Amino acid sequence: MAGPHPHAHLHPAHKPKHLEYHHVTIDGTGTKSYATPSQDEHAVLHQLRRIHHSRTGQAVFHEFEKRSHHLMKIIPYEQVQLNAFASAKDVLHATRKGQAERSGRDGHVLLDSHGKPIIGKGGGSDSDVSFTPVMFTKFCNQHKHGHKSGAQPDEVKAIFTSLSLLALTALLAAAAPAPAAAQSRACGVNPSDWCPAPPGDPCGRHRNVAACRADPACYGMPYQGESLVACKLDVRGFASNCPTVGCTSTPPRPAGR
Repeated sequence: MAGPHPHAHLHPAHKPKHLEYHHVTIDGTGTKSYATPSQDEHAVLHQLRRIHHSRTGQAVFHEFEKRSHHLMKIIPYEQVQLNAFASAKDVLHATRKGQAERSGRDGHVLLDSHGKPIIGKGGGSDSDVSFTPVMFTKFCNQHKHGHKSGAQPDEVKAIFTSLSLLALTALLAAAAPAPAAAQSRACGVNPSDWCPAPPGDPCGRHRNVAACRADPACYGMPYQGESLVACKLDVRGFASNCPTVGCTSTPPRPAGR
């Protein structure tokens, strides 16, 4: 499936004129793993090119080209623990029309602030992928997965392809958008979310993970979005490899319940 050559856009400040890909923007701003944002962007671009040379990659980019007017933005993921994330910018429209939004962690139905299921509107959404190639390269080296002759880059390519497919789901969620309605967006499905606690919850006064963790009466709200590596939670709901997205006095629910 050759199709038109896809285009990716590097951040305008770092973008060589000859590097273009369709519906994809790479922005290395904020990277700590590379010396400059441009180095991050070129490392991601290298993985895009490797993906595009595979049949799976060509199929992914073909869908970008033919079926979606939405955009995917690739940004650095700069936490210590190994992971990467794909998240829709508009979760309501990223969820198929008429279907309930579900947790990317364990599949349970997500509820709004009134305790009612949040129903998708369809139509698709722009999507962010948080991914730093060198993080996985270092992991493969440390755990002797892959070798210098090429297995290691193939593993990184497979990881990034998986993330692209997650993002594609958000980009292409079927059905035309329904008219806008007053309904809450599920909080906690984006890695940058910090969700309010229920009214009257004393742990809601904490505005960051450190303050929440320091209060023994409080629990972390687990991230509910898509992650490449499953989130590893402790008994208080704080994950070693995923974001904490709020603070509450309610213990975390067991996965899948």
